[in-house]
Amino acid sequence: NLDPPTCELIKRGTPTMGFALQYAAAPLQDNKVVVFAAVRQDGRAFQFASDSLKRDKEFVLAAVRQDGRALEFADDSLRADKEVVLAAVRQNGLVLELVLPHFKDDEEIVLTAVEQDERARKFAAPRFRGDKMGSTESLQHKTDMFREGSKKTL
Repeated sequence: NLDPPTCELIKRGTPTMGFALQYAAAPLQDNKVVVFAAVRQDGRAFQFASDSLKRDKEFVLAAVRQDGRALEFADDSLRADKEVVLAAVRQNGLVLELVLPHFKDDEEIVLTAVEQDERARKFAAPRFRGDKMGSTESLQHKTDMFREGSKKTL
């Protein structure tokens, strides 16, 4: 455990803190405060977190909500968890490139990703690419319908 002043200093972070995690001692790589501060700087720093944090669903959800790119380094069981994937693409639609193949064909995941960043469309399953999803306005309507519980298909 870290003393309160050290924790406060770490929480504030520095612009280069993210990747400094790779040089940290194992106890620091397992410390939620330290790792979250690093992820806040750069989601890819999550690759240097302990395996136990990479398996901790609550922590992984917090990490991907901060930076969706952290998903790439989460435990495989959580990369296969739809709630975690949705949180990641909601934060950064381009993370669709990193998701497991079956999620690239999941309507809710794809709509969420493309709503966040239109460029995510190129990482979706073929049925979602090109004009098949329609205009941005049409996509927004479909997203709204989906979120209202509609079972309409694209």
